[in-house]
Amino acid sequence: MKKRITLILLILLFLSFAETISVAKTYSEEFSIKSKDKLTNVTGEIDFPTYENVKFPLILMVPGTGLFDRDVLFGESYTEKDKIFKDLSENLIEKGIATVRFDKRGIKCKCNNDKFTKNYYKEYVNKDITIQQTPEALRDDIEEVYNYAKNNSRIDTDKILILAHSEGSVHVAYLVKNKKINPKAIHFMGMISESPASLIKWQMVDRINDIILSLDKNKDNKITNTELDKAQGFNATFAKAYKKEKNGYWKKSDLIKKLENDYLETKKDAISHKDSEVIFGYNSYKWWKMFFEDNNKVINNLLEYEGKIYVHNGDIDSQTPATREFKFIKEVENKFKIKPTLKLYKNKGHTLSNDRLFGPIDDNSKRELIKYIEESVK
Repeated sequence: MKKRITLILLILLFLSFAETISVAKTYSEEFSIKSKDKLTNVTGEIDFPTYENVKFPLILMVPGTGLFDRDVLFGESYTEKDKIFKDLSENLIEKGIATVRFDKRGIKCKCNNDKFTKNYYKEYVNKDITIQQTPEALRDDIEEVYNYAKNNSRIDTDKILILAHSEGSVHVAYLVKNKKINPKAIHFMGMISESPASLIKWQMVDRINDIILSLDKNKDNKITNTELDKAQGFNATFAKAYKKEKNGYWKKSDLIKKLENDYLETKKDAISHKDSEVIFGYNSYKWWKMFFEDNNKVINNLLEYEGKIYVHNGDIDSQTPATREFKFIKEVENKFKIKPTLKLYKNKGHTLSNDRLFGPIDDNSKRELIKYIEESVK
């Protein structure tokens, strides 16, 4: 009996030691660097595959629209995988690729504190700083993090990559165009390839029109309040906002006219405000105006880039669907020094998940994405 107990204790001790060894394989360095405009600090972390003093390839992860910290919590599974950047980072580290993630200015990292409280915005979001998130400031912050990581002695400066999600693609493309950064390769996830102005118009007019019209189940060319009430999931969000009070139904021609007028009114209102004014409680109007005034196609900002470009978009993406965004790329793909690689993720959404918008990233999609990232390091 004593021998058996001793053996069990030895096994438990070994497992504990083995777990310690496993944890010790990775190494993180947190940073806090002064922003270019000197108004705040940009915080984040570089995660390395091992403690060893060797040089690693690196991928800088750039988030899209939202009050995101470095983990980018953007999922609905209520698991750790909802932190889509943290989860992806852990998988990349296993492949020997270091990662750098940062908190958007004004956002304090929850850093393993998963408890959401009523005071979340009070504890983790500083409105006085988040309203500094102009397009220029967002780009400056990306550039500062890029340069900080590039100067790290453990990074192979010839193998720095970018992963940009959604709106992040707009800012990365401008930085590349203006030669502020020069990564070996760029991976876009849920990429905006058209201009911000054309995207927002599509989202506010054609996208909503298509969603509402799809609810015409009896095909009588009228969308009734009853049909709107039966909408589910993502479509229900828009259906509830477009109930017809006067006669209880929409005709297609009336609906598109209504949507176009709403768009023009929203655009007029956005442009009428001062850049420094606040919208949505935590954003600057200067940032919001970008979506009505910037008519430069994002993909055109990358035409002089000499590295490899990979575009990972899903075909059910509610924000930047592959069928739409790939069209703008194909129009100019012959002008590139290296033709962009377009990866279509079937039945996947904005975060390459099974949902049209939210994560977590689907496991098969994640394996595909990582495979392309590994390929681009070589």
